[in-house]
Amino acid sequence: MEIIRLDLANIKPVKKLTLCLGYFDGIHTGHQAVIKTALDNSLNGPVGVLTFSMAPGAVLKKYQREKVLTSIEDRARILEEIGVSYLFVLEFNEQISKLSADDFLLRIINKIRPQLIVCGEDYHFGVRGSGNWKTLKKYFNVMVTPIYPSSENKVSSTRIFNMIENGEVDLVKEYLGYRYTITGRVDKGDGIGSKELVPTANITLLHNYLLPKNGVYFVKIRIKNYPALYGLANIGVIPTLKNLPEPRLEIYIDDFNDNIYGQMVMIEFRVFIREEMKFASVTELKKQIDKDIKLIEALKLEDNRLTSF
Repeated sequence: MEIIRLDLANIKPVKKLTLCLGYFDGIHTGHQAVIKTALDNSLNGPVGVLTFSMAPGAVLKKYQREKVLTSIEDRARILEEIGVSYLFVLEFNEQISKLSADDFLLRIINKIRPQLIVCGEDYHFGVRGSGNWKTLKKYFNVMVTPIYPSSENKVSSTRIFNMIENGEVDLVKEYLGYRYTITGRVDKGDGIGSKELVPTANITLLHNYLLPKNGVYFVKIRIKNYPALYGLANIGVIPTLKNLPEPRLEIYIDDFNDNIYGQMVMIEFRVFIREEMKFASVTELKKQIDKDIKLIEALKLEDNRLTSF
């Protein structure tokens, strides 16, 4: 997988390229259908995916940061596993956002010189989304993948966002095609958990991920040079102890005592366990955490059973 960063002054062609167009945040099953079509029809050339450095909506809102399902690095990892050779990252800014549909194609896509373009039926581009697959066909050889006929069944990033915000992490796999996963770095926290409750790892997010709603989740944890681990993730403001101004992500790793400060971890959300609650005392909170931890073994067995099919 090669990541190629683009702007209006820096675009080079790739020979015999089949190019997939879209934003591709999350690389959900709809995106995967586009990519599969490209891989099946690439005429023995490489397949590339064009994404943006930030959501177009972020630019239109004067660079207000928007939540994402996947970072650029996440997208590259997933795309490489699928079989994509190139990830083109267009530096999306106000100048790009003002390009007409035809200018977008002539000043950017045409310079990459794809032999085939693949997009979804609902793909739009250019100022105010004025361009679509019909516009593409004026200039390029194009294949279009259909969307579901019923809006109720349509796979979309908006639908996935809503499910994650509602804590429905066990259901979102149907739309993503994989478990919702975020990556962060283990940093030192205030140590309250280790002293008064159970040892937890404080996770610093290096990207503006969409966090599930506040609460406790059963998670699978991946750390370099370790086998897959299981545990709990707590998202919230810790109302019993601190009542933080912003939610924090902490993980408890079952049967694990190694020092992993500074290491990157991937957290796969499997099941929502319970809402975040304010307890009358630290003792009551500790009792609830002990109950949560006792669920891990049964949830692990069920997760392994489902994964084995």
